[in-house]
Amino acid sequence: MVVIHSIKGWIDVPLHLIACQGKLVPMVMSLQYVAGNVTQLQARVIKIDYSVVLLEWDHFEHHDPRTLLGYVVYYIEAPYQNLTLYDGRDACGGDGWHVEDMASNMNTAILTWLKPYTQYAYYVKTYTIATERSGAQSPIQYFRTLPSCEYCT
Repeated sequence: MVVIHSIKGWIDVPLHLIACQGKLVPMVMSLQYVAGNVTQLQARVIKIDYSVVLLEWDHFEHHDPRTLLGYVVYYIEAPYQNLTLYDGRDACGGDGWHVEDMASNMNTAILTWLKPYTQYAYYVKTYTIATERSGAQSPIQYFRTLPSCEYCT
């Protein structure tokens, strides 16, 4: 991030901009509201192939289903089983996690274009309206895709 004393002379540049890869970009404030009451969401792998995985999770049970906008599935290559939600974050707002947005009436996701015999980490969280104070998130879990076998029948 740009330190305030290093932007002397940038009179017309709002302080909510940061330098990222040589460009001025808006500083990303948290667009995802962090719920005050987060319950654990149960997620699991249903089917694994060499480049595709089918994930499933329990529906988020809530007193007002209108507050649930959808689910977000995060996944990333993970050679070791020691990832946290914050691994890989950079100053430009990226964190390396792939993101799949799912509708609120869905409870499965198909992850494609995965590398054969590669371990991945994943987790699922709810996406709710900004005023909602509760949500759900699964713990980070791991799976390994199957090896590729072009001569198998």
